[in-house]
Amino acid sequence: MSEGKITALLTQLSAAKDEVRSKAFLSLKEISAQSPEVYRHWDFFRKMLQSRSTNQRVIGLMLMSENARWDTEGRLKQDYRQMLSLCEDEKLTTVRQTIQQIPLWAANLPEKLPEIIGYLMALDLSSYKDSQVNQIRQDRLQALIALNEVSPSAELDQVIQNELKANPQLKKALGPPVRKKQIKN
Repeated sequence: MSEGKITALLTQLSAAKDEVRSKAFLSLKEISAQSPEVYRHWDFFRKMLQSRSTNQRVIGLMLMSENARWDTEGRLKQDYRQMLSLCEDEKLTTVRQTIQQIPLWAANLPEKLPEIIGYLMALDLSSYKDSQVNQIRQDRLQALIALNEVSPSAELDQVIQNELKANPQLKKALGPPVRKKQIKN
């Protein structure tokens, strides 16, 4: 795809109409799955993480997650903490989507997995309703399971087992596990 078309799609990410914004996002996501063309706009996505709009923050995060596979310049290593910080966003949907995205990009930072896992486990969930806490715990557990498939460790396996023991309702709520091939090329 030409740089001009990608630039046009980037502009459409801030369109007022949901349909235009959504189509642009899906197109950029699709291109990101196939080639590193969109990766060149990493800084654009990083700026989106600072937006007042929840929608813009999530779009930026998701496109960074999709493009982490193409990172040869160490940008992910510089920005992963900022990406993780959205786990503490004021909007529940942003928190959940952020946690769900972690396996997509964290697999590309194996040396940071202990820190990422520690961050996930230390999240303060006290400001959420019980039903919301269970949703976040479920997302967190699925992310941990996916990370354990990518980089198995006895410590992470123990964290997962402890989480299941502390919250047995999560075992029922878990869907099919995320497979390694879905996470990393």
